[in-house]
Amino acid sequence: MRIPFALWSGAIALMVFAGLAAREYLNFGALEFAHLWPTGLKVAGVWIILVVLAAIVSGLRKATTPPPDELPDDVAREIRRHPES
Repeated sequence: MRIPFALWSGAIALMVFAGLAAREYLNFGALEFAHLWPTGLKVAGVWIILVVLAAIVSGLRKATTPPPDELPDDVAREIRRHPES
């Protein structure tokens, strides 16, 4: 089963934010959320941009792939076996 890009990239974005918060704590001994909010918004913005770009590329890829009826039999059989890719 494939994990959607938005889920695993979101988990990575959360880990990046947690790492930045941990660095802030190690440097200053406290977490100031007034300073962390802009950083969190930047991380979230980059994540949203990547998710939108991945959706656009995926949509373009699916739109340009011909349906299995127009493909040779061996290629169509392989696409029917793996419809998610």
